[in-house]
Amino acid sequence: MLGVSVGFDVAVHQRLLAAALVTSLSISGWRAWKQRRVWPLLVALFGTALVAGGHALGEWHGVEWAGTLVLLGGAWAEHFRLRRRALAPA
Repeated sequence: MLGVSVGFDVAVHQRLLAAALVTSLSISGWRAWKQRRVWPLLVALFGTALVAGGHALGEWHGVEWAGTLVLLGGAWAEHFRLRRRALAPA
């Protein structure tokens, strides 16, 4: 498999991963609170659990990718839901 590397060591990688996951959870929690909808937070929690669990278990890259896709899918779903709402006639 081919990849791109910028020379991060494991400690930097783990800090960046933690920051990304905390950011995702924070944004989803804020959206859930602001809109009184719990599903954005639940999707983010599930995706974060998959990413963190797959990462913690070592060679479970498929689980990590599945978590990434869950996070991305939840973000897209929320984006398009808000877009439809903004374009809907009042």
